[in-house]
Amino acid sequence: MNRISVTISLLLISFSSSAGNQLTKQNYEWYIKNYKYVNEVIESENIKEIVPVINTLGVMWHHKDGAIGKEISGAIAKAMIYHPKLIFSWFSKHPEQLNKWVEKIPYDLLTDYSGTEKRVKELNNLRTNLLVKLPNYIETERDNELRNGAISVLNKVKVTNVREID
Repeated sequence: MNRISVTISLLLISFSSSAGNQLTKQNYEWYIKNYKYVNEVIESENIKEIVPVINTLGVMWHHKDGAIGKEISGAIAKAMIYHPKLIFSWFSKHPEQLNKWVEKIPYDLLTDYSGTEKRVKELNNLRTNLLVKLPNYIETERDNELRNGAISVLNKVKVTNVREID
């Protein structure tokens, strides 16, 4: 009886993991196909569309592998610039994911692996926008948890410069 229970448990865990991987793969494929749309939505004021985009980015980050994390980090950073309350609200429900994202800022967000001057300029602009917008958000946000999340991001961005890897 124990052996059967263990086997069933392992099958359920395997199925759950497989289903999670499949969802992540589907979300990532959607993101790649709709990259331009996602960025336009993030930069817009359309709350009806931005909420599901931020939730999808959060779920993708939560279940990422290395490549997916690198690909979506810029969109998460843009959400922090344009819709900080929404993205930090998502991260407040997943604080360990915010900590992981902050740890990855030097590698997933502010490192240019393409070797192009254009990409370095984009990353420097993104960094500058975070350095300008996050203090404004921190100053006005009343929720300590959300504000502390933004402070942790801001502190990491302050000490991280854009790097180029050829």
